Amino acid sequence: MIINNLIINNLRIHEHSNYVFDVGINVIYGLNGTGKTTILEAISIASLSKSFLPVTENSLINYEQDFYYIKLDAKSDLEIPYNIKIENKKGKKKHISGSEGDNLVPKDIIGNLPTVVLTPDFKNITFGSPSDRREFLDKILSQSSKRYIESYLKMKRSLKQRNNLLNNRKNDRKLDKPQLDAWTDLFIRSSADVVLKRNNFISQFKPYFKKYYKYLSNGKENVDLQYKPNYLISDDLEDDSLENIIENYYNTWFETREEELIKGTTQFGPQKDELKVVLDKGTAKDVASQGQHKSLLISLKFAEFQFLKDKKKETPVFIFDDIFAELDHKRSEQLLKLLNEHKAQTFITVTDTSLIKDKIDDKSIKHIRINE
Repeated sequence: MIINNLIINNLRIHEHSNYVFDVGINVIYGLNGTGKTTILEAISIASLSKSFLPVTENSLINYEQDFYYIKLDAKSDLEIPYNIKIENKKGKKKHISGSEGDNLVPKDIIGNLPTVVLTPDFKNITFGSPSDRREFLDKILSQSSKRYIESYLKMKRSLKQRNNLLNNRKNDRKLDKPQLDAWTDLFIRSSADVVLKRNNFISQFKPYFKKYYKYLSNGKENVDLQYKPNYLISDDLEDDSLENIIENYYNTWFETREEELIKGTTQFGPQKDELKVVLDKGTAKDVASQGQHKSLLISLKFAEFQFLKDKKKETPVFIFDDIFAELDHKRSEQLLKLLNEHKAQTFITVTDTSLIKDKIDDKSIKHIRINE
């Protein structure tokens, strides 16, 4: 996929901006606070339906305005035009339209413009909590499979309804048992599908991850990914069908029902799953050095790129926000070499272009300077 043009109105400090991009590497540079990252956020909103930063929609709107507007024009690897328009007004539902039609919802556009994002904050994928790794897992799966999005949203909706009913019971209100049973059935069935798809994904994704880490570590270390669903099951998930997983979930529910009534919240399900990043038989979170964490993260992101490219039959766009300020000379060179080899459209923000100067062919770079 190639993004040709981007228009931004009232997104953070961008009152009205219009950018034309190159098919190769686009280096966006300028002082801090000039709005470099906001350009990347606009691309993220147009492709993933939201910013890659943990912010509310209203906080993205320019403080002097009551809406933001983004229009992105792109073309696929087969030269098919693609465009997306997103307008978000305070107090109103976000309006999305474009090549796929009008009055779209986020799930309609996620994956159409596959995007791989890397920022220093993403170190939590290897360094942080299980929820950080689940988010990483779910974002890739959401871009690669519309069916996964459907199952995931059903799971989240039924989980919310279950928790509301259980919380009411905890607060000495009457328990609507028929309602709880109905939402439990939907939760278990959608959860089983989520688990099966997550497990299948890991088995496909793992070779990509190992390949890139082998390159970055010169084959000196071994890595692995281990998916650990939160329910009672045999050690070998590969042998379990959807019906077996559903049965296991029901057994788990029977064992946790009393605890749920006491605590007022669901005690099992995919929202408690763990994805372990393993480095030489130890969990990366516990044994990896700072440098190893950076190599793991780069490997995961290039694995994400190659997985999405193979799955979608479309070249993803790379977004790197201020990542080179975090990398040492060796890893910067490795990252830029990988970018050269993959020939994907890339967006990089830096405060100082010397961070990547002389490390990549200047002819393949478009420099975009951002002033106030």
